[in-house]
Amino acid sequence: MNRVRRLAPAALAGHSLDVTAYLWAFVAQNALLAGIITLLLASWADLRAATAFNLLLAIGAAFVPLRFDLLPARRTLLAVKWLLDRPARSGAMLALGVLVKLYPVVLFPILLLPHLKARRWKNATSFACAFALVLSLVLLPTYVLSHGHLLDFVAFHRLRGLQIESVAGGFILLVSTLHATTATIGTSFFSSNVTSPWSGAAIAIL
Repeated sequence: MNRVRRLAPAALAGHSLDVTAYLWAFVAQNALLAGIITLLLASWADLRAATAFNLLLAIGAAFVPLRFDLLPARRTLLAVKWLLDRPARSGAMLALGVLVKLYPVVLFPILLLPHLKARRWKNATSFACAFALVLSLVLLPTYVLSHGHLLDFVAFHRLRGLQIESVAGGFILLVSTLHATTATIGTSFFSSNVTSPWSGAAIAIL
């Protein structure tokens, strides 16, 4: 618990780990990161890219402050920026994004592909090795110190249920309108989840 308190945004919320304070700290963190990403886009691309980013934030204003973590998004942005001229740094940054939140891992084959297509074998190797090295430096000690409980978060996410915005959740809701199955929507773990006879199988597959 003491280690958790030292992590942002928990560090901003104080020692009580009060849920409301933590949520406000998360909003503050996202606001700061949104500003940083805007400046990076304006500097690296142009004002149109920065404006488009903020327009997308505005469209998702009901969800972004509390539901979308901009820290891995910023690291993913850096990974894309450095992909061609600094492949090792790009791979390392993508790994740091994965360590914060799992979803950037889907970009690994996508970012590796340009190097492979252009037969830049050295760059491809640098990218992949840096990615694997950073993950190993963090995950292997964590696995040892946790006595093999590294993947316990998977069990936690199974308890959360099937979120409504997932592909499987949307599919089940669609099929339920055709009366092929039943589906209800409930709230738990600060998310809206789909409950259906198919939910268990969908969660296991995901």
